[in-house]
Amino acid sequence: MPYQWTVAAPNSGAGPAHCLYEFNGELFEGDGDNTTLLKLVGNTLTFAGGGPISWGLYCLSLIECNGFLYGLSGPAPTKLVEWDPVGQAWQIFPVASLGVSVPIAIYECFSMVKLNNQIYMIGGGAGAGSSSIYLWDGIRGRLPLTEFYGFSEVSPGYIGDTGGGFLINNDNMVNLFASIVFNSVIYVGTSSPTANPNNGGGYLLQWDGITGHKMTIAAPKINNTTGLSLVVYNGNLYAGTSPNGELLQWDGVSAWVRVAPQLGAETGVGTLVVHNGHLYGTTSPNNLLYMWDVVSAWVQVLPQYLTQSIEALVSFNGDLYGATWGPAADLLLKYSLVTPTLLSFPAGNIQHKLISAGLI
Repeated sequence: MPYQWTVAAPNSGAGPAHCLYEFNGELFEGDGDNTTLLKLVGNTLTFAGGGPISWGLYCLSLIECNGFLYGLSGPAPTKLVEWDPVGQAWQIFPVASLGVSVPIAIYECFSMVKLNNQIYMIGGGAGAGSSSIYLWDGIRGRLPLTEFYGFSEVSPGYIGDTGGGFLINNDNMVNLFASIVFNSVIYVGTSSPTANPNNGGGYLLQWDGITGHKMTIAAPKINNTTGLSLVVYNGNLYAGTSPNGELLQWDGVSAWVRVAPQLGAETGVGTLVVHNGHLYGTTSPNNLLYMWDVVSAWVQVLPQYLTQSIEALVSFNGDLYGATWGPAADLLLKYSLVTPTLLSFPAGNIQHKLISAGLI
């Protein structure tokens, strides 16, 4: 039986989606423009907390910690936002008070992870100041809001940083967009918009967990990779790449190994997710849905839905959902099994005969 994208929820009016997350058995979506949190109720995305609440610029990441849901608003100014599932209310923890001069690295964070029930935010200030890892002390309800609201730098950049900016291969446009915890270690993927094939994108960095220690390179770039997306699957760490559209597997020591080359015209793999035991990825520029064959190749499972770009994927309640960013509307889609009907095929067609016989 065929699968296809179906609309799980129409346009919410909150702007383009950036992330999806399951929390307490509910599906949440972090959006841009209004920078707020949406919750799926039936077939509608509703504003969590009773209306659009602007945090900043974008909701870049969502994560659960100690019974609360946290959102990262950024990239500038960075804020940590807490959702109380009992009180159905928000608490905003600015990294710094307005008007206070702060290091660019803590001012521009693009991702966060949870390790040992603590939240770490990954700074990514391209071209100015070292990109670092910051730890939140977890103290809630602290008023009035004060500078560096409970955040401390635990890893100041990476060991090859030459100073005067976060540099890899003398590329001062390096960002730390992707981060993940694997085997109790924080790993970070680097990205760069520069066209130089020797740019600083495509590196895998790791932090040893010791405060004050810089990150080290766990795997250098492969080919001319400029960006990575990260996921853990079947006990291994994988990365989707741009502009090659490849799937890489980390060898666990010091190198990437290509396990799927580019398929067709797709030059980017932007989002990776594990669903029902399979690894899926979204692509660019044609916004397809791929699945890895677990051996050596991508397999296309769905075409683009209308003109929509899939910005986030999540496995929720046994279904795969995709949040979109499109010119007409921003939708929540579901990867659905569609049962064919007699009207789907002309009389005499083999599928028509099988449906009539009740075989499909």
